[in-house]
Amino acid sequence: MLGVFEIYVGEYEVRASRDQVYVHIPRKLADQLGTRRVVIDATINAELCEDKSLHGRRMIFPATLTPVGQTYRLKIPSRYRELARYKDCVKLRISLAPRLS
Repeated sequence: MLGVFEIYVGEYEVRASRDQVYVHIPRKLADQLGTRRVVIDATINAELCEDKSLHGRRMIFPATLTPVGQTYRLKIPSRYRELARYKDCVKLRISLAPRLS
């Protein structure tokens, strides 16, 4: 658990562009927090990958949700860049909590 108020927003496909890895989260879910400065708690679902070494790994990191159309883009930190190699088979189970500082 990240904090007093945390919401599970679902499981989302990983996308990659150049050297960035990200996911898109529907605005109507993320707006429940009342802030775009969040802490992300994500678990990797790699059940569909041939290499399941990432399956079940948990990632916790601060982020700022960036508006893109009817979604927010959530950039994954560069230390998790290896997810780009698995973008066709990996999904992230994501929970959000407001960032307190």
